[in-house]
Amino acid sequence: MSKLLVDEIGGNAAADTTIASGKKIAGTASQFKMTDVVQGDVLYGSAADTLSRLPKGAAAQVLSMNSGATAPEWAATAAGGGKILQVIQSTKKDTDSTTSSGTTFVDIAGTDQDAAGSVWCVKITPAATSSKILCTYTATCGTSGSATVQLRLVRDSTDVFLADAAGSRVTTSSIAGVPHNDAMQSSSMTYLDSPSSTSELTYKVQWAAISGHTVYCNRSLTDTDSASYQRSASTITVVEIGA
Repeated sequence: MSKLLVDEIGGNAAADTTIASGKKIAGTASQFKMTDVVQGDVLYGSAADTLSRLPKGAAAQVLSMNSGATAPEWAATAAGGGKILQVIQSTKKDTDSTTSSGTTFVDIAGTDQDAAGSVWCVKITPAATSSKILCTYTATCGTSGSATVQLRLVRDSTDVFLADAAGSRVTTSSIAGVPHNDAMQSSSMTYLDSPSSTSELTYKVQWAAISGHTVYCNRSLTDTDSASYQRSASTITVVEIGA
């Protein structure tokens, strides 16, 4: 640093003062002032021989480096992997059904975590592009006859976790194999997603039946109103993990 604007140097009035290379300024910190700096600000070198001012951040923010690694900035969370930043869950306690089959996967009726909308889903806005999203779901299903419920995990409109393509076989995230009309089967899945986004993301489960069958969520086909039959519940949970 070659120049410093000070209010006082050894009791003199404010002036532009050149400091020779390798020299030091003697005095207490209170003697040297910059009138455009307020409490909590951070001074940093923004170019050669140039100081810039980063205004103070908000409570609980931490100092980090920007994406171009050129200047400091305030961030919502401290660096360091494995930190849980937020956990959001959407539950489905009512029922739904579909006859959509084959590779035509459709949304399951329901709401988001705030009981809004008409699609069973979870909405989350990551704090940083480096965050990972741990996704889990448990969907309890029934079918007409002995059949399989096909399930896919979707982020917005993108399938994020599917088996490799294999001929004419349908690729899924998981399946629920239901043995008969009176039964239900739960299908669970866990996947660590890397969306690289700070925009709001929607995670949901879509489903499809085996051709010729109807599939049900949280109930069996028979679903008789007696103590011999059950209703169930299903969940989608997402966890933001700091990188």
